[in-house]
Order: sequence, then C-alpha cells, then structure tokens
Amino acid sequence: MDYVKIANNSFPVIMAITSSEQERGLMFQPWPPPAMAFFYAEPRINQFWMKDTISALDIIFCLKNKIVAIRSGEPNSLRVIGSDVISDLVVEFPAGICANYSLVEGMHISLELDDSSKMKIFAANTLHGW
Repeated sequence: MDYVKIANNSFPVIMAITSSEQERGLMFQPWPPPAMAFFYAEPRINQFWMKDTISALDIIFCLKNKIVAIRSGEPNSLRVIGSDVISDLVVEFPAGICANYSLVEGMHISLELDDSSKMKIFAANTLHGW
C-alpha cells in the first residue's frame, strides 16, 4: 500500500504513474473516492478537469515536498483546474479532507511507496529517459 504523509497525517493513496493511469484518474469512482497521487518525474504546470468524475475533490499541487496550491474540483465539470506554478506531485482527495485536517499551502508532504510503485516509477523514468 502507498501512502501520502502531510504533517502528522498518513493517508492511503492510489498512485497514478503511467499516462493512462493519469488520464483516467478518479473517473467513475463512487463517493467517497480513494485518494490518488499523480507523480511527475519532471516538474511542470499541471491542469485537470473533472469530466466523468462524479465526486467533488480537493486537489493539492506540490513541488519538492511542499504544498504549493490547493484547488477544488466540481463533479463532471469541464472547467480547467490548476495552478500557474509548477508541480511534481498532485494529490486528489474527497472534498472536505483539506478542511477536516487543516491542510494548507506551505505544509510538508511526502510519499511512502511500496516496492511495486517504486519499480513502476523507475520503469516510467527509464522509458522516458528521465
């Protein structure tokens, strides 16, 4: 099992590493959806939409183990959600998690990955020459 750690909290998370996993995201997941983390080997501006995502989400954009932006995602919306800052990790939670756990910009965030996720990241980075 993979986990995202923020402050003194640890949340189980599904990793979206491959492009197909990232494209699908949390589409069609019933409420409450699992937490999902999108890993990017190279920092970039990341933007999302919520087509076919039936649950409201808290979307956390991170860079170098720090939360740099938090946005809200509306169910089934085509509105682009993102930040103008680069990120290397984006974590999606069911809406309300950020408020319930007092998660804010500037907090430290890290991943605790199992071996299969580490291998998948290694393979993806090797395939793309990162």
